Amino acid sequence: MDEAPQASAAEKISTVLAGWLPEHVFLNQQVDELERLAIRGEADAVVKALCEMVPTFRPMGWLTPKSLPKAPNGKVLPLSLPMTLNPT
Repeated sequence: MDEAPQASAAEKISTVLAGWLPEHVFLNQQVDELERLAIRGEADAVVKALCEMVPTFRPMGWLTPKSLPKAPNGKVLPLSLPMTLNPT
């Protein structure tokens, strides 16, 4: 995606202009599909669709209360990112 910096009214601040924007109809279709997948609870498919829609999107991980790592005493351990824990 081509982007071009442009000066703003504020000194030392630039804005970025997108080189292209997706067609409105196509973008709406993609968002509708995301909604359908989310409503059906298909989390992996939602993430895959987001990665296709936004090439720079990178999920940080899947965390749920049951999937958080725990110490033998039952306390939740601190996390180190990135990590991938898929919900069960």
